[in-house]
Amino acid sequence: MTGAPRRSGGVSPALVRTLSDLSRELELLRGRAARGSGKAKVSLAELAAQVGVPKSTMHTYVTGSTLAPADVLDRVVIALGATPAEQSLWGEAWFRVAESVHEARRQHRPPPVDRPVPRQLPAAPGRLFTGRSRELAELDAAVAGPGSPPVVALGGAGGAGKTWLALHWAHHNLDRFPDGQLYVDLRGFDPGGTPVSPEVALRGFLDALGVRAPSFPTDPAAQVGLYRSLVADLRVLVVLDNARDLAQVEPLVPGGASATVLVTSRHKLPGLVTTHGARSLRVDVLGPAASRDLLGRHLGAERVAAEPEAVDAVVRTCAGLPLALGLVAARASTEPDLPLRELAQELGRSASSPLDALELDDTGLRSTFSWSYRDLPADAARALRLLGACHCPDLAAAAVAALTGGDPVGAGRALAVLGRVHLARRSPDGRFHTHDLVRAYAADLAAAHDGPAAVDAAVERLVEHLLGRVASAMDVVAPYERLHRPAGGGAPPGFGYAEALAWLDAERHNLVALAARGTPEQTGRLSTSLHRYFVVGAHFADALAVHGHALDRAHTGEARSNALRHLGAVHRWLGDYDRALAHNEDAAALAGQLGDRRLEHAALNNIGIIHERTGRHAEALAHYERVLRYAEETDDRFARGTVHHNLGSLYQRMADYPHALEHYREALAVAGSADDHNLRGFTHNDLGRLHVRLGQQARAREHLEQALALAVEHNDRSLQTEVLNALGELHHALGDVPRAGAPPGRAGAGRGRRAGRRDRARRAGHPALRGPRDVTGAPATPAALSGRACWTP
Repeated sequence: MTGAPRRSGGVSPALVRTLSDLSRELELLRGRAARGSGKAKVSLAELAAQVGVPKSTMHTYVTGSTLAPADVLDRVVIALGATPAEQSLWGEAWFRVAESVHEARRQHRPPPVDRPVPRQLPAAPGRLFTGRSRELAELDAAVAGPGSPPVVALGGAGGAGKTWLALHWAHHNLDRFPDGQLYVDLRGFDPGGTPVSPEVALRGFLDALGVRAPSFPTDPAAQVGLYRSLVADLRVLVVLDNARDLAQVEPLVPGGASATVLVTSRHKLPGLVTTHGARSLRVDVLGPAASRDLLGRHLGAERVAAEPEAVDAVVRTCAGLPLALGLVAARASTEPDLPLRELAQELGRSASSPLDALELDDTGLRSTFSWSYRDLPADAARALRLLGACHCPDLAAAAVAALTGGDPVGAGRALAVLGRVHLARRSPDGRFHTHDLVRAYAADLAAAHDGPAAVDAAVERLVEHLLGRVASAMDVVAPYERLHRPAGGGAPPGFGYAEALAWLDAERHNLVALAARGTPEQTGRLSTSLHRYFVVGAHFADALAVHGHALDRAHTGEARSNALRHLGAVHRWLGDYDRALAHNEDAAALAGQLGDRRLEHAALNNIGIIHERTGRHAEALAHYERVLRYAEETDDRFARGTVHHNLGSLYQRMADYPHALEHYREALAVAGSADDHNLRGFTHNDLGRLHVRLGQQARAREHLEQALALAVEHNDRSLQTEVLNALGELHHALGDVPRAGAPPGRAGAGRGRRAGRRDRARRAGHPALRGPRDVTGAPATPAALSGRACWTP
């Protein structure tokens, strides 16, 4: 078939599409791995011992009777000598086979049940929406016509009402999209220069579609594939708001024809038309009649009709831009007795002094902003300027109080004023949003009025406030590593696991944007404090950005060593073992020069993990034993528990089960004395797996039940995934194949039984893989998502 991969000789995982293909290529790989040994291929017994599964189970995997879990296939190809580049190809092959298996069984599946239906659209414009009959008709025709392209690009100037048009049409056509609506503000023209990356946007979409961190693939191409698989046959609406260019949009466009995509942008996107056959629709400014109607909807028809000349003057100055008209109407509504002619005169005077330094799309916006700003009270004006200068698109009132250096009550009053004049908008969750054009205008004012020193001080106050809340949230999400993180101010009442994680999710884009704005010391603290959250949520792109800033801005050797280790951890999760090894070797060398044994051995432990993952068991053992000597000399309980667990994992991989049991038991003893539920849970889990392989099912069940109880008690989702995977192995060993075959991703999602396409997608996502524990305690694999303390001072 044209375009199909062709065998160029040797093992070719790119050719794998089905279980039989997989079996064929694994046989070739077994033969290649045995070269020079005098054997035709690596034996099943040897391979099963290296991977850590029963021989009978390995037989079902390599013969194509059963598709191995993604983590097991990963271990198989590593044991057979696959290079890191080949490992990536085998991972892609697993996705294709999983798709093939699903399609073969689809006719025998029950209809989908209990699937999440995303409802991400912001509120509709409501009664303030006016005009746009031509655009609405074109949208209807573009979407409803036979053979219609699934993508429509709405283009126009900033403030022209593209988002309102998209949302108005979407809310009036919800019946077309029974499978849900996805929405993301891509912030393509954010004055801070930090548009939302496709990876971050995909992370939000996949979460809304029911994919949880333990099932989240690390490779960007796999993320796109998983997303497109999820929505391939679904009637969903995808709104990509405020896009900058094709590169930002293209990965978010579904591959099938059942989904409809609306894209809004100030730029023309010809590549979208060429690549996806998009329909381009121009959104112009409002005409005079529609502009007057919009003012009437704000102020009342009688007031507008009473002063037609003044209204015409306002319309001319605002140039038909809904954003500008809304600002004027907001001011007029707060002073119902003020004649509109006076407002028109004031607005006209503002139009004669535009801000030349501000590259806004239209003079109407410049003059309207200036006019609205001039009448603000001093505290509200300062709050607006600093909101622009900090480049955060939305903040809570407490954060604004920190930014301005005031108290929450005063910040609330200032924000209320900004809300009344439409310079800020309060969302239902209590956060205050500002339009990017307003922020650009306000940032220009801050530079001219406040100066760099005052702006820097305000940003540092904001970062310090957020750092305190991050630490408090992480004390709830990962309490066992409290001593190894910068201290927080204490969690507020009712701040449970779900609330802490929701707060981190809401602030993540601000925290990433601010990572390079505070002091270098603050950047380092952000990197260390957020490390675990990035792991739990699989926010790898954000992790690379924050840890990269921490490395670039490191002000001490200790800060540099920490940043190198954190970056090394992310690269290891992404499967880039060479870069991960280089970062950790640099971190260890630097810590050694500083005489910081704790940091040095944290990096050495990570190096041991990388050696174990790449099959260099002797090197891994040497590094782990060196770390163990350090832990015993210094009575570092955290290091001792972690490295005993890692030694257990290594010996289990080497099929030295007595030594594995010994080290796991030592790890359990340390975990009990330190009240480290995370280490206890994962060690019980791994002991359960080990007893399964030893044929001791009763003891295996005891350990796994203890691990599951700890996971449920502490809401540790990644541990729950691990335990349910292990229980699957136990059921398989007991001959209970139906129970053994439950998709591992269901455990991570924690949403009960799922069927149909979303089950298939979760099976196609990598579950948290087994292996040694890094200094953070995460399984040391590309998709490691479990919780453990950062081994830092």
